[in-house]
Amino acid sequence: MIDKIKKDPQLSTLLRDECEENGVCIAFSESIHREDYVILNIDEYYRPIIHDRPSTPDCLVILKCGDGEYSLIVVELKKATKLRGFKVDKLAAKFETCLNDFIVNKFGEVLSVKFKKVQLLFISNIDLNRDKTFKFKSLISRSVRFQDANHPIIATQSDYKIEAC
Repeated sequence: MIDKIKKDPQLSTLLRDECEENGVCIAFSESIHREDYVILNIDEYYRPIIHDRPSTPDCLVILKCGDGEYSLIVVELKKATKLRGFKVDKLAAKFETCLNDFIVNKFGEVLSVKFKKVQLLFISNIDLNRDKTFKFKSLISRSVRFQDANHPIIATQSDYKIEAC
């Protein structure tokens, strides 16, 4: 699948070397080889849509787990120290756009496989040990349906490390 993504005329233009925005980022375990994953900026795909442009997450990571097995990690990055002004419903909509429109509808021929693992990550600078507001509780209780399963949104802090499958 990774080679298909790299060769696809549209998907190859969305490839990125890192998943980072305003100093908030993800990292990869040293045990993961660079050729075993791709990072896509799907916001770039939707950018030309002027009217009714859907909200999208910052990065889509596809990680090779083994022979024909892949893990899917969808990442929303937020440079914030508090959840003030943050809309939980908008976050869920971003993940839904990525999973159900981008992966299934737009690029199903390349991306539609049964993923071994699906992670939906909200990564920020928020001190998650201190922020126990209703909004935070609402965020971590949310899940998004994809491939006949509900996948929870996981809130974590910047420099989150993606581990091997």
